Amino acid sequence: MSDLNVVHAQSLARVHDDGQVRRGPTQGNLDIVADGAVAIRNGVIVAVGSTDEVLSTHGRDEMPTIDAGGRCVMPGLVECHSHPLFAGERHHEYAERLGGASLAEVAARGGGIWSSVVATRNATDGELLARAVSAFRKMIAGGVTTLEVKSGYGLTVAEELRGLDLLDQARQMTPLRLVITFLGAHVVPRDLEGEFEQRADHYTGLIEHDMLPAIAAQGIAEFQDVTVEQGYFTPEQAMRLMHRSRHFRLPVRVHADAWP
Repeated sequence: MSDLNVVHAQSLARVHDDGQVRRGPTQGNLDIVADGAVAIRNGVIVAVGSTDEVLSTHGRDEMPTIDAGGRCVMPGLVECHSHPLFAGERHHEYAERLGGASLAEVAARGGGIWSSVVATRNATDGELLARAVSAFRKMIAGGVTTLEVKSGYGLTVAEELRGLDLLDQARQMTPLRLVITFLGAHVVPRDLEGEFEQRADHYTGLIEHDMLPAIAAQGIAEFQDVTVEQGYFTPEQAMRLMHRSRHFRLPVRVHADAWP
């Protein structure tokens, strides 16, 4: 609906900033309008404020109107890190972590990201898409409107291309705006030969010379992501992938130093 008035929201949240990321205490600076309203014309928000203010300039009897009485109206949330395309369950790991287990200890017992990789490789396209759509519904219910979706549970050229293709298909199955990211450097696969350092260097080369050209040729991924943590990929390996990604004009995201 390109033209719409939303009126009588119990609370309407407006977001203000000075052009910089809000950090620390500034994140709690909320601008809440009681009995709030929003006017939308041609799909663009043209007025926000109290219901009386908005209707005084944009109120017409014939305008489609939603009465949001008793509800909160706020900007759509942007979820910037998700993996909706996966198989298997890892709920027990959450309990283990709460009990004090480290990520390394969980992984050593056969859990962690690698367990999801194995399950995802064995799942059908239909199973993976059904799980993604179910995840989308839950995120929409939580107020998300834009969602970054990452691959990373394939870790071979064929499986990563498959995952990205399924995420692209999923665009037609949800009203969410999906931003698709290639995460080949998620973890070092365990099914390669050699000790960890050998496997990590070999797999980095596979991403660098085989995966990235194939991903670029496929044309679905909008970003590349790299995990830089102890026991995953080193800064030096990440820089190799970042430079190679630049060659294909594929912007890079990095998640690093998340774990002590």
